[in-house]
Amino acid sequence: MIGLNSNAYKDCIVSGGLDNIVKIFKTREEDQVINFKGHKNTIVALTLSDSKNFLFSGSNDYTIRKWNLSNYTCENIMETNQGIQSILLPMTNDFLLSAGYDGRIKIWNNNSLKVKSYYYQHGSITTGTLLPGQKELDKNKEKEKSAKKDK
Repeated sequence: MIGLNSNAYKDCIVSGGLDNIVKIFKTREEDQVINFKGHKNTIVALTLSDSKNFLFSGSNDYTIRKWNLSNYTCENIMETNQGIQSILLPMTNDFLLSAGYDGRIKIWNNNSLKVKSYYYQHGSITTGTLLPGQKELDKNKEKEKSAKKDK
């Protein structure tokens, strides 16, 4: 099993793995499993929308899929040029971040599901996270500058 994501609101565990299937297990009903089929290779990343209405899965088949959790269908398929290492959906749900074996971090528009921009950072990305907004970072830099001047 690769990539675990727990949805406490619905008492479910979501997994994806070598069988190319995303599975949702209802923890209170052991035999209740929902299968999402469509990926053609190993599923390596999962993320859940803040509204809990959508699940995103990233695979080594060079795609990210957006699954509708209300009707259990694949709503969209986003094509990439390399296998996916990681995906992240910030709390605002405005955009989706993906990191791939090609060393690119891509920012996807969550409405159009098209790449807004990308950054080439490493030969291959193994992990990442999202930092506070740029305004917050700029505020911290100003505080640091001010503190140095006061010394």
